[in-house]
Amino acid sequence: MTKNKENLIQFRYVERLSITVILITLSVDLMLIYWKGAQIDWYAYAKLSGLCLLIIAGGIVYRVIDRSERIASTLICSGLLVAFSMVLALFNYLLLPVSAPFIDVYIAKADAILGFHWPDIMIWASKHPIISVILKISYMSTMAQLSILIALLGLTGRRQQMDVLLLTVIISATIAICFWGLFPSSGAMSVHNLPAEIEMAVAPVVGQEYGAELRRIATEGPGVIAPYEIRGLIGFPSYHASLAFVALFASFAIKRVFPIFLILNLLILPATLIHGGHHLLDLFAGFLLFWGTWMVAKYMIQKNATMENLPQIVAA
Repeated sequence: MTKNKENLIQFRYVERLSITVILITLSVDLMLIYWKGAQIDWYAYAKLSGLCLLIIAGGIVYRVIDRSERIASTLICSGLLVAFSMVLALFNYLLLPVSAPFIDVYIAKADAILGFHWPDIMIWASKHPIISVILKISYMSTMAQLSILIALLGLTGRRQQMDVLLLTVIISATIAICFWGLFPSSGAMSVHNLPAEIEMAVAPVVGQEYGAELRRIATEGPGVIAPYEIRGLIGFPSYHASLAFVALFASFAIKRVFPIFLILNLLILPATLIHGGHHLLDLFAGFLLFWGTWMVAKYMIQKNATMENLPQIVAA
C-alpha cells in the first residue's frame, strides 16, 4: 500500500477502538464523579494524563514524518495501555462502596470440594522461603512483562500480535471489573485466618492487613481517589492470572524470549495463590476470562486485517 500524508496521520483499527473505549470510560468516570461527589486528586491525574498524551504524541510524530512505523505503533500502544488502565481503575474505585454481598464464602466452599485449602499452601510456603521469594518476584513482574512485550512485539514488526495483546487487556479488564461490581470478592484471606507466624515467614505481597484494608475500602469507600493510591480490588476472577496468560500467549510470537516468559508466568500461577491471597477457583476463572477475550480479540484483529487486505496473524 502506498503511503501518503493522509494515511500517516490516521490511527490504526485497534488504536481507534482503544481511544473510543477510553473516551467512553472517561465520560462514565466524570458522570460518576459528579453524581457521587467523589474526591479526586486532579493534579495527580493531570500529570499521569500528560504522560500518556506525551507518549502518544511521540508516536504520532513518528508516524507523520514517516520515520518509523514500528516505533510509532509501539509508542501509541504503550500510551493507550497506560491511559486505559488509568480510566478503568478509576471506574473501579468509583463503583465503591459496593452494596452487593461478597461471594468469597461460596468460592471457598467450591475450593474445598476441589480439595484445596488455602492455609495449607501458605504453611507450605512458610517452610520454603527461597521458593516463596522467587514466586514473589514473578508475581510482581506482570506489568513489567506487558510493557516489555509491547516494546518487543512493536519494534520487531509484530503489530497484529501487539494489537491482540492490547485488545485482550481492554476487553478482559472491562469484563472483570463489571463482574466484580455485581459480585464482589476479596480473596481467600478474607475467609481464612492465617497464624501471624506463618504470614511473617511468607511475607506475602497481599497480606491479611492489606486484604483487610481492601475490604474496608470496598465497603466504606475510598476517600480521596488518586492514581498512586489505587490498589487491585478484584478477587474473582483473578485478573493477575488473566494477565499472566496474556503475557504467556503473546510471548509465543517471539521464540527467543518465549522460554523466559513461560517460566515466569508458570510461576505466577502458584504465586497468585500465595502472594495474591486468591482462591484456587479465582485462577480457573482468570484463565477462562483470558481465553474467551483472547479469542474474541484475535478474531476482531484478523477480521479487520482481512477487510484491509493485511497479512493474517500466524502466532497463537
